[in-house]
Amino acid sequence: MAATRNSAGDKARKTCETTDNLVGRRSLLASHTRQTINSELYLSILLPIHPTASSAARDVFQQDAPKGSLPAQHVTVSFLGDARAGSQNDVVFCVENSIPIRKDAQALLLRKTIMEVASSSFQAKRQVPIKWLKVSDFVSKYKSSSTNTCLLDKRTLLEKLRQKGVVEADDVYKEEEFEEMLKFYDEIGEIKSMDDVVVLNLKALIQLVVKLVELDCDDHELGIVHVSSLQRVWKSLTVENFLSTIALFERYDILCPISQEQYLVPLLIETVAKKGKQEAEETDHGASAFWDPADSDTVLYFKFYRFYPEAIFLRLLARCLSISQKTHDLGRGADRDVYRNMSGFYQGHDFYYKMELLCSSLEQNMIRVTVKCAPNRGPHSLLSRLHKDLQQIRDRDFPYLNYTVGLPCPVCRSINHHEGERDHPPPHILGIAGHDEDLPLPGEKVTLMCRGKAFELDLGKQIKKLSSFSTGGRALLDPSTTQHLSILLDPPAPIFGNNWRALADELGLCFQDICYIETKPSPTETVLEMYRKNTPTANTDQIHRALLDIDRPDAAELLQPSCVT
Repeated sequence: MAATRNSAGDKARKTCETTDNLVGRRSLLASHTRQTINSELYLSILLPIHPTASSAARDVFQQDAPKGSLPAQHVTVSFLGDARAGSQNDVVFCVENSIPIRKDAQALLLRKTIMEVASSSFQAKRQVPIKWLKVSDFVSKYKSSSTNTCLLDKRTLLEKLRQKGVVEADDVYKEEEFEEMLKFYDEIGEIKSMDDVVVLNLKALIQLVVKLVELDCDDHELGIVHVSSLQRVWKSLTVENFLSTIALFERYDILCPISQEQYLVPLLIETVAKKGKQEAEETDHGASAFWDPADSDTVLYFKFYRFYPEAIFLRLLARCLSISQKTHDLGRGADRDVYRNMSGFYQGHDFYYKMELLCSSLEQNMIRVTVKCAPNRGPHSLLSRLHKDLQQIRDRDFPYLNYTVGLPCPVCRSINHHEGERDHPPPHILGIAGHDEDLPLPGEKVTLMCRGKAFELDLGKQIKKLSSFSTGGRALLDPSTTQHLSILLDPPAPIFGNNWRALADELGLCFQDICYIETKPSPTETVLEMYRKNTPTANTDQIHRALLDIDRPDAAELLQPSCVT
């Protein structure tokens, strides 16, 4: 009996030791799990659990991890084997850890993984000082107040927070902590940090913009607003907040100062119909900002695909007008060619350019820039500045927007010019840079290709006209030879097809070129002329070889190669 009692006692002691070990291990797991959950790392593991130990482990876990420290709204987990499993207050899956697992490789790997994840989550935990909670009370107070406290500059806000005891000392370390605190509350949506200004009430700030847009401006056609009008509609603002609001709206391209007392509001300006050449000369004495592009102009497109870019255009307009007034002496009251869909600007005395909003179809949403350069000046510096302005606007206000920078395809433009249509189809854009890329540097030649034709250009030089489409120059063949070739190649050739069509294909003309040539009374003559215009290295030897390749030796005899091989 004694031996039996001793055996039973030993068994009871082992059971207690096993339970104590289990409780200790569960406590360690609970501690690591709490750190994991507090850092919002979601870890859900399902393994069988010892039925006699779940209650003790649960009690230890609940003592070690109070509800206040577990963000249950972010984690959906439960105790396995618990009657309350599946309730909204469940926080974690318990893992059986009391059975020896020395020979179980998978269990050892699981334990190692849990400890590594728990350790890494503990190290990545973000420590937020409790005193920062005072900022929430401070912001809530200002949100419930009127619009005269919707924003503050950082210096004023820092002084107010010092008064509240949130920021104590006036040194660099505390100022860095202040910036870190602003970043934290900006990320969680309590405030909005916008450069040197902190917006405490976004809803109130939006109301200021609404009042600005609904304002009856002094010159509605030009969208000019006097500072007294702004003071009238923003009468609830204090002087300090009024100046901060003006500075913020200027920085975000909502207002553009044109004098000490007047501002241009791009959202209030009107659209204008494009004038024809004759009308522009009559009304503006030949100095219109809205001219038809000439051969000496450089044309660049910003293509936004399906995105309607009016909001971007108006922001860019404000920047361009500000630079134009700073770098070119317009004088107060000078005429400004600034409209909602088309505007003309200067950049110093080197560039005169216009911007147009082109949205002919759902797929063709573009901003076109046409540049006139001073003698011996290339357009690169201006185009690069516009591209960087667009990048800044995009990164700040439209971070997920993609656009392409490109030049009009000279091949397709030539076809449209030959067709003589006034309403051209949307231009074909050949991309040279993306929204996150820089434009090619001056001296760096860009190669463009379309329909088998390649062209090179340098943005550091004036792009008068691509050489492959120059209209000047002497004809390759004399009129008599051209006439004889037309007699041989113009007639239809239904059997062999080796007439002017085959010659056009052999000389590199595209299908659209052939369709255009087909409408001409002398297609062979047109083929030779287009070949001369489209090919920088055009010569009679190539025509001679092309005629031989299409099996027309009778026509090739009319041409004498320049060299004999």
